[in-house]
Amino acid sequence: MLGLQAGRSLGSFIAMNKTLIYTTAAARDFWKLPEEVQESLVEKLLRYGLTGEGDVKRMKGDPALRLRDGDYRVIFEESEHGLTILAVGHRRHIYR
Repeated sequence: MLGLQAGRSLGSFIAMNKTLIYTTAAARDFWKLPEEVQESLVEKLLRYGLTGEGDVKRMKGDPALRLRDGDYRVIFEESEHGLTILAVGHRRHIYR
């Protein structure tokens, strides 16, 4: 799983010139997901951080962005230096 192991802190992960920074709540929710979903989400976040490509849309009335991966969503904010992951979860629960 891209060098990540359960029980270890996500903290931050450098993707070219963008750093992925997980909030405590987002990291906790990330570890609850199935391993194959974790791998897929990290891969898509890294690709977005490197190239700006992916199924990403700006949230209405909010500066946050949404990355879609099947039934799972990642809500994050983008700055010049990194992506701050705010929430991770199934689409049924993520927008509540």
